[in-house]
Amino acid sequence: ESESNIVTDINEVIEQNNQWLYLIADLETESGIKALAQYIETTKKFYVFARGGEGEGSPLPLFSDLADLGYDNTFYMYSSQAWNVSQFDGEIETTGNVPEAGWVAYFGSQQAGSTIWIYKPIDGLVADNISSNFASQLRDVHANYYSTINDTAVMLGNNTVAGGEYIDVMVGVRWLETRMPEKIWGTMLNTAKLNFNSGGIAKIESDVRSVIAEAIRYNILDAQPAPVVTLPNALDKSPAERNTRNLTGVSFRAKL
Repeated sequence: ESESNIVTDINEVIEQNNQWLYLIADLETESGIKALAQYIETTKKFYVFARGGEGEGSPLPLFSDLADLGYDNTFYMYSSQAWNVSQFDGEIETTGNVPEAGWVAYFGSQQAGSTIWIYKPIDGLVADNISSNFASQLRDVHANYYSTINDTAVMLGNNTVAGGEYIDVMVGVRWLETRMPEKIWGTMLNTAKLNFNSGGIAKIESDVRSVIAEAIRYNILDAQPAPVVTLPNALDKSPAERNTRNLTGVSFRAKL
């Protein structure tokens, strides 16, 4: 299908099955990559891609553009095994490998909070011989890469998304955004009636604190400073607000 239809295609996939987190797409053009990165920023998904090439076909300008846009839901790696536009008069060629798939398969399968996305070997990937100067250029544009350190092939880079935040931090945020409403929905589902009073609000508080405690166990959140949970007082709500049966003003603050 045309790359111009990629957003429509992904929306159709989401409508049929939304139980996934990482997206890898076989896109050839930089415009297609940028369009998908822009779209994925409006979702709770991650877009991961790899790009190779040298000289005029170097992916550094593309990486730089995405870094400047500050996207939190897109991250990428340099790999000579990926799309390469440098050798055939600007025409895009691929070796048939998808190195980012190995990267996501290894780290994405780990429990959120348990790992960073570098310093581990990836089965099936061939390490690139990357100079210290090129490695510095890749890090400057928030690109990760697969090379060797002390004769061991591992993922390297700054472990960052396009916008510069750590990948593991963003994965932890996504975990919280998923688990918190799941926990509260479970209480609503399994409670005959969740009253809009102090007792009902206390149950919501218990769910929030339970997920925070779990996030601390998984190293997604720090225990110190102690997380702060803020909830409204039912007695402060007007009759009109209580009649909506929509509890607002619930929040928490914790250190990632």
